Amino acid sequence: MSSGKQPAQHLGHRILVPFLFFFAKKAMTEFLLIRPCSTEFDQDDRVQGTIDLPLCPDGQAQLQMLLLNLDSLVPQRFGSNGHSRLNRIYTAPNEPAKSVAGKIAERFGWKLKELDGLSNLDLGLWQGLRKKEIQRKFPKAYRKWLENPDQMVPPEGEPLDDAWKRVSKSLQKPLRKKTPFVVVAPEPMATLISAFLRSENPAEMNLSHAPIEKEGDGSLVEIVQPANESQLDPLSELPH
Repeated sequence: MSSGKQPAQHLGHRILVPFLFFFAKKAMTEFLLIRPCSTEFDQDDRVQGTIDLPLCPDGQAQLQMLLLNLDSLVPQRFGSNGHSRLNRIYTAPNEPAKSVAGKIAERFGWKLKELDGLSNLDLGLWQGLRKKEIQRKFPKAYRKWLENPDQMVPPEGEPLDDAWKRVSKSLQKPLRKKTPFVVVAPEPMATLISAFLRSENPAEMNLSHAPIEKEGDGSLVEIVQPANESQLDPLSELPH
């Protein structure tokens, strides 16, 4: 099932830094959605979910590349009269998202706030398993979850509708300020945040096409237009 999204725009020769950058033209508000760098689970192709893990050595190297890329991107895209319009960063409470957000906040002097509502989706019994193991043990369920995550809940996992509600509630106050901010969140939560900001129908989400690559020497930046903040209902259920 195809998500129908436009191809991402790339900076650099290859893809490394897993972050998305959002541009809302009508509201003149910009957002950075940053995905944390690699852990051992990424390298082993395991499902992490809510399990806290440190960055692996490759992830530490990716973090340094991320910081260098932000050194260029922030003043170029968010600079105004020699000052950055960015001064806030919100993070999921999971590791390594929280540590990555801390390093970014420290580098730029931004205010850092941890939001429990941005915690990664609880993937239940699938957490810790290699994706090939899940495909072998739950072939139909795993395929359906990737292609139609709103219609499938992993065994002992969290329904997408519950995650959608807590994301919308958590981002209510930041969006009301109508000023740029940064969000650091892991997959699949990051894709859910992206869909919420753009008022996409989660029924059209395809997690198998999540825009993440964690190797190479460039950076992945996808420019999109989120919905106007006035259209974001913080207590809304999944759109149908």
